[in-house]
Amino acid sequence: KESRRSISDSMSEPLLPDCCTPTAHGRAAPAQGALLGGFKTIGDPAFESYIVFPPSGTPVLGVMFLAHDIFGLRSGRHVQICDELAQAGYIAACPDLFGDGVSRATELNPTWPPKSLSNILNILCCCKLGRMFAAMKIPWGVLESKLAATALYLQAEHHRRSPSASQLEGCVVGFCWGAMVVARLLGASMESLPIPIQCGVAFHPSLRIDEANRELIANVARPMLLAPAGDDPKHLQPGGEFAAALEAKFAKPTCVPFPNMVHGWMPRGPLSEESIKRDYDLGMSLLCSFFEERLSDAQN
Repeated sequence: KESRRSISDSMSEPLLPDCCTPTAHGRAAPAQGALLGGFKTIGDPAFESYIVFPPSGTPVLGVMFLAHDIFGLRSGRHVQICDELAQAGYIAACPDLFGDGVSRATELNPTWPPKSLSNILNILCCCKLGRMFAAMKIPWGVLESKLAATALYLQAEHHRRSPSASQLEGCVVGFCWGAMVVARLLGASMESLPIPIQCGVAFHPSLRIDEANRELIANVARPMLLAPAGDDPKHLQPGGEFAAALEAKFAKPTCVPFPNMVHGWMPRGPLSEESIKRDYDLGMSLLCSFFEERLSDAQN
């Protein structure tokens, strides 16, 4: 099959998301503190996207598109991650792919942490079979249009700020459910978004081992890095089916595990815990270095 086909043409059925492991970090309240960027209303139909540019005078290295986790744009550290990336020289954007970023934080969450059997069953019900599963049947075309509108906005604003700037290049990073977005974008043609996506990173990816996801991984056409937590399934770990398929495709390591972390540590793990802060920082460094290497490869 053609791996560089349009996402809209190849994947038009509703998206049925995977979700978190029972031992994962739960929904985190929005991180506190001043923001470097802002929530912009863009697109038609309109949706919200958090957008931040590097500080004035900082060279722009590229664009980071964030695909948020199952709990949505406004929970956890999604916007703070964007701010950190902007400080490192990247334009960063996290669109509200579900369209209910505010309400999702209070309406679609299981009880965490899982301290009892009934609690674990509640998590499984909410994440796999219940409200979340039903709420997430969003056609890919809806998500693709939001990503494209976000890219157009970034492109126009970047040109306004730097009229003589060269073409922007992009990387997509997904958390949990967002791993699906990473894989689909990397399986589409470079022209599927106004800003070409060169590579992607999936932290604690929620990708079940089934035929649909096997096809998704098989269609990945540009470098994709998996960064699984210790409680993520074996097929996402080094040597596992999905990790091995990507490594065979790109002839280089495509899986960096974080065995001491649990699913969700990047946007939701408490940074007050030394080990989580350590591996969060390592994750951010991994993301930036992976993108920089891919940009260098593309230019050579």
